[in-house]
Amino acid sequence: MRVLCLVALASSYAGHDKRAIISAQKAVHCYPNVAESWAVLSSALLNLKDKTLPKGLIQSMLQHIEDLNPSNLFVMMTKLVVEDVVFRDYVETRDHKP
Repeated sequence: MRVLCLVALASSYAGHDKRAIISAQKAVHCYPNVAESWAVLSSALLNLKDKTLPKGLIQSMLQHIEDLNPSNLFVMMTKLVVEDVVFRDYVETRDHKP
């Protein structure tokens, strides 16, 4: 599980968004009850260049991650970062609408 998550994170940091999503999806498929795999998938999805992802999807993924393992430090940090990105994007798009 950790190898798949590391591959997804490394791909994401290298700018290979599609490869990161595929690796994260594999981690979620193989280990659906592990919060870290879901956290890496949500992070990879947020790194997509086109922001066509529904905010409700990310928020429901965050809730699922928290339900799986609420006391995990990695999960708590991911939740904070993702919420910050989602909220910031919402504020930026709301403020820039004509």
